[in-house]
Amino acid sequence: MSEAAALFSALRERADAGVVDAIERHVREAPDHALCRINVLEFAKRYGLDEERVIAAFLRAARLGVFELSWNVLCP
Repeated sequence: MSEAAALFSALRERADAGVVDAIERHVREAPDHALCRINVLEFAKRYGLDEERVIAAFLRAARLGVFELSWNVLCP
């Protein structure tokens, strides 16, 4: 089993499987530039998924090391 497969398998145990499937598909199929600064609310809308479940899955994915979590602060 590849490292990525192991990470997504672990994520499926901790998050909604449908959301994890969408994340995994996005990671495997999207161009590199689409994987930088993923907006989870836009991701949820694009894939027709529940926002709360998507947020939870991405946070869990970051904890597992699938993604690096960072914040962009926009000042008015």
